[in-house]
Amino acid sequence: EIGAFRQDSPVKELLESTYYLLGSDYFRVTMGFMTAAGADWHQREAAMWAIHAVSRVFVAQQRKWIAANKNAAATGGAATAAGAGAAGALTAVETDHMVESSALMVQLLQALAANANQFRHPILARTAARTLGSLSAWVDTSSDAARLVHASTSYLVGSLAVEGASHDVAEAVQRMLRKCGKWINDPRTVAQLVASVNAAMSRLHVDDQIVLVDGLATVVVTMAPADARGGMEMLCGPILDRVSAALQQFRA
Repeated sequence: EIGAFRQDSPVKELLESTYYLLGSDYFRVTMGFMTAAGADWHQREAAMWAIHAVSRVFVAQQRKWIAANKNAAATGGAATAAGAGAAGALTAVETDHMVESSALMVQLLQALAANANQFRHPILARTAARTLGSLSAWVDTSSDAARLVHASTSYLVGSLAVEGASHDVAEAVQRMLRKCGKWINDPRTVAQLVASVNAAMSRLHVDDQIVLVDGLATVVVTMAPADARGGMEMLCGPILDRVSAALQQFRA
């Protein structure tokens, strides 16, 4: 079973080692396979999983890079300077790798949103959802966080209807909203997000519905005080409507 093979074998460790050696070229190669003309869902899924396999390392490296930049800004130094044995300092090569890797991941998220139908096969959608969930910590720290959260949630919410993938997609939505909800907490965006999620609710298992409501709630609580009440009404209104409909059916 391919899931067990990927999880319990040294494959992920091998790919992480490859990523350390290749740097940003690792993403350039995998994304090349994913976007090649004539690529089918098997190839896209394999490439997506290869990205997911190293996402933990990528996020950790990006955090190190951001910390180095903040340290440089605070001390008046340079994040790339290793002089005086500066803790956490990055070399020029490492910095180039950080910049290029980040840019390629931005391209990935934008490609998912722009070409969503090419990534709707259930197995591929599950892998894509897990990848986006694992990248949420990086998205939150990105200089273009708001746009990336929009792209990610656009793909994910649209994939809630994919049979066989909805559980992983719902968890990825929750993870993205918990980590990055503050970037999309304006009333208009919240209203659109709540409406899109609720449109898919009837097809989902109750556990996945709960996960999604939890994710939406984490966005609502970050809204400006003047907008929070309206946001809570948008969130709770459909829930109360579903409860009322269920009670009416029960009484009938």
